[in-house]
Amino acid sequence: MFRRFAIYYAAFASGAAIMALEVIGLGMLAPYFGTALLIQTNVIGIVLISLAIGYRLGGVWADTQPPKLLERIFPNKSERAVGMMLCIAALWVGIVFPWRGPLSSLIGWAIPTNSLGSFLTTSILFAFPGVVLGMVLPYLIKLHTQEIRVSGKSSGILYGLSAAGSIFGTFLIGLFILPQFQYGIALAGIVLLLVPGAFLLNVRWQYTAITMTISILLLLGFTPPDFVLYKHRIFSDGRIKSDMSEWKKLADRTSIFSRLQVYEGTELESKKPLRFLLVNGEIHSASYLDSNELVFAYAHYNRLGGHFNPAAKRALLIGGGAYSYANYFLTDTPLYDTEKVWELAGNLYHNSKTITLPILFSYDSTRRDEKPSLVYESSTKPIGRQIEGSLNHLEANNQMPGDRVVVKEADILDTSFTISTGYVHIHETSDDGTPGRVISADIPVKDYMQRPRAIIGKSQLISGKNKDVIVRLDRTAKEGEVLYPMLHRDNGNGHFDEFLLDGYEQIEGLDVVEIDPRTTELSEKFFHLNRQDPRLRIFHEDGRTYLNHSTDTYDIIYLDAFQSFYGVPWQLTTAEATKKLFTMLNDNGIVIANVPAALKGTYSGFFQAEFKTYQSVFPEVRAYAVTSPKEEETVQNIILVAFKNEETIRTSPNDNSEIADQLTHRWYGSIDPKTPILTDDFAPTDYFASTFVNLHSL
Repeated sequence: MFRRFAIYYAAFASGAAIMALEVIGLGMLAPYFGTALLIQTNVIGIVLISLAIGYRLGGVWADTQPPKLLERIFPNKSERAVGMMLCIAALWVGIVFPWRGPLSSLIGWAIPTNSLGSFLTTSILFAFPGVVLGMVLPYLIKLHTQEIRVSGKSSGILYGLSAAGSIFGTFLIGLFILPQFQYGIALAGIVLLLVPGAFLLNVRWQYTAITMTISILLLLGFTPPDFVLYKHRIFSDGRIKSDMSEWKKLADRTSIFSRLQVYEGTELESKKPLRFLLVNGEIHSASYLDSNELVFAYAHYNRLGGHFNPAAKRALLIGGGAYSYANYFLTDTPLYDTEKVWELAGNLYHNSKTITLPILFSYDSTRRDEKPSLVYESSTKPIGRQIEGSLNHLEANNQMPGDRVVVKEADILDTSFTISTGYVHIHETSDDGTPGRVISADIPVKDYMQRPRAIIGKSQLISGKNKDVIVRLDRTAKEGEVLYPMLHRDNGNGHFDEFLLDGYEQIEGLDVVEIDPRTTELSEKFFHLNRQDPRLRIFHEDGRTYLNHSTDTYDIIYLDAFQSFYGVPWQLTTAEATKKLFTMLNDNGIVIANVPAALKGTYSGFFQAEFKTYQSVFPEVRAYAVTSPKEEETVQNIILVAFKNEETIRTSPNDNSEIADQLTHRWYGSIDPKTPILTDDFAPTDYFASTFVNLHSL
């Protein structure tokens, strides 16, 4: 009875260990080779090949005998032979797997092809234990089968137990251990599963004790030397010049999706302190510690949304990362929640071009006194980013209703232009206390952008220090109404902007879809994320499933989701997904998508296919090359801008120099007519990316 139990346990444990290693391997290699389909194929393929070899060897040796060199380790037709197999597999996991980081880093540096590097690494780590564990089942069938007439029943029982173990190992590791613990604990769990089986099958207790002790100590108490091997990349945009040897690790978490690490370092050029979010060993996001300024060049191109749709009210961002763009996006938009602003007692949300304050109009002096006079000087550290320059000042008091607003003080002394000038203008609010669309009434634009108007008065061009600035209103302020004086720097063009906050979206609501809740937790702790912002909603799910079920509509949709440094989730790239994006846009909405690839040539497959896919759905699609549209064969970030309404595309220039420069990066080339449209049935995005992927360990 005990012998039968030992055999059954060995079948179950070996099956569980095989699948647990496979699940762990899919995530373990991601920091060094990514998570593309080719990498997953290598892991699964190597495990299956090693099992096939193990089944063959185990079957032959069970019927005959192993080579003389191995006879003492695997005694013929003995339970101890199977026990030694379990013991050896556990020892391999304990001794070799702690070195997976240096090994993967070395191979990733030495071998130029990512798929080949992952194949070799997978072979070194998984082939031997796969072969050894594959030998277990044939041996157990030989031991368990007493008579040939019950061989079918005997093998069926053992195959069933092995399959049950595989199911157990898959769910235990994937759903319970990895979401809560590091890989070392998961691997230690495999050791704890295998070693008791060896003991039950008559392996000397000294051997099992040594195996258990060495493996657990190495997996949980040993950290191998950490080193970085640099390799030239054909893709440079998005890389940050920072001395990684001086980085300080702040966090290291493992979720069911990936390994997340937070580091702190310094940007070499600006000497600014930075924090980095690494996902599976690759830099996915970065943020300055002293501001919400965008770090990566490609992220600045999202501001094209504000250029082409300045009347936008609601936006969707698919791919939260460290929420760097969400932070920038929200702090670039004044917060118009009246009570919230007053609660901040002068530390107001604002952007780099404006300062905004609320004032209350009432004939009741008591009511006016309930709200304080508000003073804002940009020399004090604000919530968000301060107006350009540190000497600007806005002060306003509550006042009685009338056809004008008296701004107590408005100083414009530093705007980064040679001559510092600007305006004070007044925003009205809608019935719910929020402003209307921030569009100037001075220069006519298309009617769809003019309703409702938010500006009901503006001052003359001012500069220097100004007391009691009078701003005439287009109408009389109402009893109990809240209006917003805004101090707005001039862009150096000597006239009031056609678009009040050119390139700065006045978004009232931002929805972010981020698949990994752990990423959000780390962003809140280390990357300035304010989840209490009333304009922000976060959905933790796959971007495609959100597109499938959501009934919300948006003015701008940003796509910046990645499963590796180069790999965009294929399910977000297809025509079916693009049609979902189209239906979720309001009448004049736009989509802005980040596509890493080349414009033409060997590395252009993904861009060409994605551009053609968008063209099959949207009436107008444009591409902006972050590095240069002239460098067509260089792998770079390419920003796709898709317009739902081609008749309302803005053609006027932008006063913001950065956005004006971005507009010159438009690519006017053509798509190869043989390029396929990506669909849910055919979207080889991982293959496209594999043509230029060249990753290494960080």
